[in-house]
Amino acid sequence: ETYFKYTKYVYSDGRDLVLHESTGELCEITESVYSDSGNPINFVARTGKIDGDTVERKTNSQINVIGNKTGGLAMIRWSNDDYSTYSTFRTVNLSSEQARLTRCGSFRRRSYELRHVGNSPVQAVALELEISQEK
Repeated sequence: ETYFKYTKYVYSDGRDLVLHESTGELCEITESVYSDSGNPINFVARTGKIDGDTVERKTNSQINVIGNKTGGLAMIRWSNDDYSTYSTFRTVNLSSEQARLTRCGSFRRRSYELRHVGNSPVQAVALELEISQEK
């Protein structure tokens, strides 16, 4: 995990090209390649903290990954303590019509992290959360 090491970009002759900052390697960015020099791309998306405008405890019964169902597995975890610690990753099948997790515990305030490492496209648009206030 590191920053994007390609510092220069040019669109030339119908191609998107980037230049590596130290090696001078010129690479093409395409919509049909899902690896970086033969290595899978580590895609991570992290939400802000969600509390539903209340400090009361809430139960998260289900998480649905919304997006194109293109295949592959993703992992979801969450933090209930301002990103200090995280739950164990749970796997969700992105090719499933219902790419979801159930029984996701309770919290007062929570952030979520979606991670995909693989040589396949990921088009996650949203995490749909089924949350109810505890009684």
